[in-house]
Amino acid sequence: MLVIKRNEGERFFMDDQIFVQLLRASEARVKILVNAPNLRVVRGEILADESSTTPVKKSGNLVLTRKPGQVFWILPSIRIMVTAASGGSAKFGIEAPKEIMILREELMA
Repeated sequence: MLVIKRNEGERFFMDDQIFVQLLRASEARVKILVNAPNLRVVRGEILADESSTTPVKKSGNLVLTRKPGQVFWILPSIRIMVTAASGGSAKFGIEAPKEIMILREELMA
């Protein structure tokens, strides 16, 4: 698992097209913007519940609220967990196939 710390407003990228941006963070929860064109983004508890009828967002931007320890997926194979949060910053644990490049925004230039 790769762990990346982000402050509010900062992003990390996966394969140039997908990005996750931390919008707001407190100790209790974080608000995240996920941009994953043509991929499905799913909250972890929805993926675990096969009987769920909750719609899954596909393509474009999605705003999620997560608590530390909660997961979301960018399907088919990227798992992201909020590992820690505090006032203004959060840590994300990312599990992805080796061929997917993961970069902090400041390294994209």
